Parts: sequence; C-alpha cells; structure tokens
Amino acid sequence: MSKGVLAKQKLEELSKEPKLDPKKKNEQAICEIVVELEARGIELLPVDIYLSEGRKFKIEDGKIRIPLIGISGLGGAVIENILKEREEGKFISVEDLKRRTKMSQTVADKLRSIGAISSLSETNQISLF
Repeated sequence: MSKGVLAKQKLEELSKEPKLDPKKKNEQAICEIVVELEARGIELLPVDIYLSEGRKFKIEDGKIRIPLIGISGLGGAVIENILKEREEGKFISVEDLKRRTKMSQTVADKLRSIGAISSLSETNQISLF
C-alpha cells in the first residue's frame, strides 16, 4: 500500500473526530502533504532514524524523505532525543535506542512496523549460537 493511500486513510480517521488536539493537527497536515506530493508524482522516502530530519521534509536525489514528526505517536521530546543521540553514535539495538531516547515500547514497535529501525537487533546481547 502506498504512503498516499495510508495518508488518505489517516485523514479519513481524523476527519471523524470533532476536535483535533495540536498533535493530531500536525499529523493531519503531514498526511495532507503526503497525499499532495504523491498526486504530483513526487516519490517519498520512508522515515529513517538516521536520515530523517526532526520536523522538516528532506530532499534526497530528487525524492523527499518524510520527517520523524510524520510518525504518529512520536512526540517532540523523543524526536529531539533521537536527533541528539544519533549524533553521539549509532544505536546498537532497539533496547539501546529506547534507553538513550527515552522512547516507549509502543513507539519502538511503530518504528519497527514501518521499517525505520529494521537494521537494529532487539537487545544488546550477542548470540553465540
């Protein structure tokens, strides 16, 4: 399923709510941008914890990378922590990412489901077998 289709589905969900809080208004704005970009034939790159900006879309080789704020449930404090901690060095596992960024398991699961942390193992432990 394309990002535009997912964004349209999310917009439909949000339109059913009588009043949106600021976080959901931001989510709505990003969904609208994603739908518009796809309608114009502009290719979108997925969220990546190492490559995505915090709150701004980023141009890469004529394509546009979705920012971290584009992830539902990812708050400003965690975004700032991700940006700061990735400068300190790569995350060695999901466990390390959660500890260093103070991220909840729910957000880590969301990142995993969209492929933003697919390169990370679950824990810091190394299997010998």
